Amino acid sequence: MDGDFVQDVVVACAGDHTVRVFLNRSMAQPTATRPAQLAGLDVYPNPAADRLTVQRPTGTRGPLAATLRDALGRAVLRFAVPEAATTVPVGELPRGVYVLQVNGPAGTATQRVVLH
Repeated sequence: MDGDFVQDVVVACAGDHTVRVFLNRSMAQPTATRPAQLAGLDVYPNPAADRLTVQRPTGTRGPLAATLRDALGRAVLRFAVPEAATTVPVGELPRGVYVLQVNGPAGTATQRVVLH
């Protein structure tokens, strides 16, 4: 807004029909950044019935930790991906749509998984 190349905030207030401008006067660095993306993760079969296989990206080093979350964001299964491909049983989980999040030193990857 004021041309200093620092993000400012403009808020429209419906209650009193005004617009307020909040100028960012801090010189601090941003406190949050987007985590690095872990590219090349392969999850199959999708949809899955009894087992789900997670294949590490080629050339990935270090530990990978995986969390399967239900539609409410609750962690329902946690496991490590120590090998090139790790297979985990999912037959006991309720059918539905889940999100698999895999974290490692190189970044994070998320993938939608359907269990049927």
